[in-house]
Parts: sequence; C-alpha cells; structure tokens
Amino acid sequence: MIEDARRIPSGTSLEADVCVVGAGPAGIALAREFVGSHYTVAVVESGGWRPDRATQSMLKGEAPEYWPLDHVRLSCLGGTTRVWSGWCRPLEPTVFEPRGWLNSDGWPFGRSELDPYYERAHGVCGLGPYDYRVDSWEEPGASRLQLPEDLVETALFHISRTRFGSAYRSELESAQNVRVLLNAAASELLVAESGGRVSRLEVRTQAGRSFQVAARCFILAAGGIENARLLLISDRTCDGGLGNAHGLVGRYFTEHLYVNSGRLELPVDRPEMRFYWPHDVSTEQRRGRVRAVFKLPLQTVEAERLLNCATFVLPPFENRATVSSSGAAAVQEIGAAVHRGWVSDDLGQNLAAFTRDPLGGLNAAFRRALLRQGTPREVQLRSYVEPLPNGDSRVSLLRDTDRLGRRRVRLDWIPAELEWRSIERLHELLEEAVRRAKLGRVYSFSPEDRPSREGGKHHMGTTRMHARSTRGVVDGDSRVHGIENLYVAGSSVFPTADFANPTLTIVALALRLADHVKGRLAAGAERSEVEGTPP
Repeated sequence: MIEDARRIPSGTSLEADVCVVGAGPAGIALAREFVGSHYTVAVVESGGWRPDRATQSMLKGEAPEYWPLDHVRLSCLGGTTRVWSGWCRPLEPTVFEPRGWLNSDGWPFGRSELDPYYERAHGVCGLGPYDYRVDSWEEPGASRLQLPEDLVETALFHISRTRFGSAYRSELESAQNVRVLLNAAASELLVAESGGRVSRLEVRTQAGRSFQVAARCFILAAGGIENARLLLISDRTCDGGLGNAHGLVGRYFTEHLYVNSGRLELPVDRPEMRFYWPHDVSTEQRRGRVRAVFKLPLQTVEAERLLNCATFVLPPFENRATVSSSGAAAVQEIGAAVHRGWVSDDLGQNLAAFTRDPLGGLNAAFRRALLRQGTPREVQLRSYVEPLPNGDSRVSLLRDTDRLGRRRVRLDWIPAELEWRSIERLHELLEEAVRRAKLGRVYSFSPEDRPSREGGKHHMGTTRMHARSTRGVVDGDSRVHGIENLYVAGSSVFPTADFANPTLTIVALALRLADHVKGRLAAGAERSEVEGTPP
C-alpha cells in the first residue's frame, strides 16, 4: 500500500521486517522483490507523488562549481527516474578488478557476480534483451561507422523509457506486505543499547509530526548524497556518525565529468549516423531502444594508463549550443524546470530574461524543432569519462539545517587531471580514425583552451564498498562495517564507476542485495532488537 505519512500520529511506532529509506530506482527495485512474501517492508520516502518546491528545498546545500543540489535530485516516488535520460549499460569487467595505476583495489567481487542481476535489471528497467554486442542491433541505414578499431571502438547503450514511480505505482499500492510512506523524511538512525545494531529510524514530516520505524534490518537507498548525509547526522551515539569509524563516510565522491569536446564534420550525408542517436530497433530477433558511442579500446586504456572514456554524438535537437542568446538560455532553463516537474526559485529571472530577448528564445525553440528532421553533416561531440576516486572529493555537513532540523550538506567535487587527459586522448584517436577512414574531420578543443565542465548528475562513491573497514564503508554484501543490520543500496557503494551511467548497476545491486537480505531473514540472522532505544 501507499499512504501519506503526514496522517500518521506523532509518537507512533511502526514495525516491519525490512525498512528501506528512499523510493527511487534502488528502493523500488528492493521493495518489489519482497512483494507477496511473508516479510513486511516499510519504504520511507521524503517526497510525495511528484516533486514540489517545499520538499525540494530540503535538498539545498553548498556545491561550489557544481549544479544547485536541489536541481540534480528529486524527492518523490520514483526519484530521478522521473526525468532520467534512460541510458543503461553494465560496467566494464575491468572496473571490478584491481588497477595499479589508479591505486584501485577494484570491487570485492567480479563482473560475473553481477551478470545474472544485470539481466534481471533489464526487465525492471523495461529494456530489450541483455545483449550489448553492437552487431546485434545494427540495421540497414543504422549501423556503426567503419573506423579502425585499434583506435576507437563503438559501444552500445540501451535506452529505458521506464519511470519507476508511475510504472510500479499500481503494484506497490496493491501489495499487502509493503507499506510505502510518502512525505516521510528520515532524520536519524537510532542504535540499540547493546550496540552494533540499528533498532529504529526516526521519521519527521513537514506537518510537524514525528514517528519511528522499528525493523529487523535497514537499507539506505536515498542516493549518493542523502545516504552519506543520513549516516553522518546519525551521530547521537556514534561520534562522527554511523559507519564512520575511519572517517570514510561522504569521502570519495565520484561524478562523471562531461564536456562539449568538439564536433564531427562529414562531407556527405551518412544515414548510419542515426545509429549514434537514440533510435528504436524492431526486428524478429531484437526489439528495444538503443544508441551507440565511441570509446577508448581497453588495450589503449591499459597501455597508456588512462581511464575508460566515451564520446557520443549530440543530435542537433539535443545540442544546447544550437542558438546562443539570453532568450535561448532562458527557454532552455524553463524547459528543464518543466521536465523536472517543479518550479525553482530562479523562474522569475528566467522569465525576465525571456521578455528581454523573446526572439532569441523563440528562434531557439524553432531551430530545435526544425533540426529533428534530416541527418546533418556536422554534429556536436560530447565526452564523459570514468571518475578517478579522490578522498578529498566529498560530502560533508554544514551547520545550517533544513526545516526539519537536519544539517545540510556541502559537496566538493574535484575532477582529476587524468580525467581530462583521457578525454583528450580519445579525441586524438577519434580524429586519426576518421581521417584514416576518409569519412570527414573531427575538430577538438585544445588542452590550453578546455571547455567548461559539467557534472553528469551521477552521485557515486560516498559509502564505497571494500572488504576492509579501513578502506570502505560497506562490505561486499553492502552491509555497513561494524553494524549487523544496516545496508546501503545505490551508487554510493561504487568503489569505481566506469563511464557508463549508473542506474542499471544500481538496480542490479539492489536485486542482489534483496536476495542476500531474504537469505539472512530466512536464516534468522536478522533479529528484532528495539529495546533500549535512546530517548
């Protein structure tokens, strides 16, 4: 069932076998795995059916040289899948392995451990067959460019149209053993007097009410920033927060560096370029939506000690640089707000900018609609790269609090020089490949004139996974070191990240965690211990 937590009386104590914090892709994937079982699940979600200004305001914080934090996250049923682009691809097998030049121990398990869960995640995300072989998805008029594969390779992404909140609303509403509590903000995890176990979750609402959820096990699935925030503010009995004995909670924040890195010019029309745009494939053998990218070959990455990196083609109607004016920028920002589903504080500024330059805004909208037709001979290239983990790139707490009294966060994102160098090297090889194949010409930015950077809004690494507590916050089962019944789901557990968007891996890890927790519950390993809760 789904209910509004604002109707729950203050002082109420709810009980469940499993308490999940967050109803984004990880939280919903987890909850669905328990539907129809004899275990009870409580899902605590700070937002409602859709984003609203009051709830989004609780996500504000400091983020120098980054997006406003309330613009890159959504508090609502389904989380950011409400507006996601749907790009899905598993992490490369080498990402799971130790890589000396990155000072990386890899993951506690190999890619083969996740492959069956990736296949299941395809179903959850509404994707086609779990097949990333490029030739499986090529068709006449939509196939890879014939480039020297020793220089660059073509890689495939599946594109999901699934919005988790709407796609799984009916299933969650009808589930008798799953209780989704909307407008319920997790404010603190409370540890039992015996220590080493979480006994209750303190929950608050904007209506001024508070209640608790007691459970046999707790799973944080609130995103790469909020997972760390909840651990850090749960410091009543643990100095520095839960799971933070070695000061690692919030550290190693990783994010995909995006840059508009150049353009590709073709002397003649090449319809196969549509293979690099989002497009539907419908054949007797394959059905799905895909797009392709150019990436660094694995042998180049290893030989030159680089990071995994990819460049994709921006169809002209996706290119924000199509028209450059204050009116165009205002239209783009207003459109982004409509896409997010809520109006931010800067709406007035954007409307004023549009009124000062209405022709620029209307021209931009017209050009974007017009450019959906045909295959152009010049396209924008946009690159992104595997982030290099850095302990100084982090989420930390501020003194300032939100309306519920929870301390806000500061985000410091520090891209590494190796990330820029990997993008530059990919462009060098792409230029050579296009020239050698006599297909056209690639124009790239110079190392002395780097373009402005953007984050991909993929928040990872803040509760990283490692077998040893001195190197990570959670172990290979996603359990917080030193706490028997507390787990973390989502991209915050990624110790390394690849260039692939994280959601498919988030869902795969959630399915794996659900299997693990069900096994623990069945074995009686997770027991209820609610007595001795701090007042």
